[in-house]
Amino acid sequence: PDPREGGAVQRLDLETSGCVTFARDRGAWEELHAAFRERRVEKEYLALVLGRVAAGGVVSVPLAQRGGRVVAAPDVVAEERLAAKGAVPRAAETRYEVERPFARFTLLRVRIATGVMHQIRAHLAHLGYPVVGDALYGGDAAAHALPQLGRHFLHAWRIAFDAPGGGPLVEAESPLPGQLEDALTTLS
Repeated sequence: PDPREGGAVQRLDLETSGCVTFARDRGAWEELHAAFRERRVEKEYLALVLGRVAAGGVVSVPLAQRGGRVVAAPDVVAEERLAAKGAVPRAAETRYEVERPFARFTLLRVRIATGVMHQIRAHLAHLGYPVVGDALYGGDAAAHALPQLGRHFLHAWRIAFDAPGGGPLVEAESPLPGQLEDALTTLS
């Protein structure tokens, strides 16, 4: 709707790398936006987290935006407290699988159906496994876990959706940037 957006259908957090989606015309933008809203888009990420994750799982804790961050609302009391402050918790679901364990870290493959701001970062921190390099949700321990990294380790590596106008499946993958590959190499 805003020409300054340049056809952007979705965004990534500032330090997150990887696949993003743009539409070439208004009709495609509307169809793609509907696909995201209706959860018909597959979004997969790679996240290096602080700590050893034993097995995959699902986090379905609602998230509410408060200023520049997101707050988990794990129960009715938290939801009511946030609502009293004008924050409305939104449904959010994050699925994760162990891709590769390390001594003090775990590389996770993460899938999200929803798209709440900072969803992956907030959910993983809520579980006690903050994204490496993420000072906002992981504090100093996560921020300084790999000081040479200089960013958080979150990468949108794959996206897939039906092409606008009923076309075939569109699937895009983005390899890890060298900076993230280098960080994994230092852990091996």
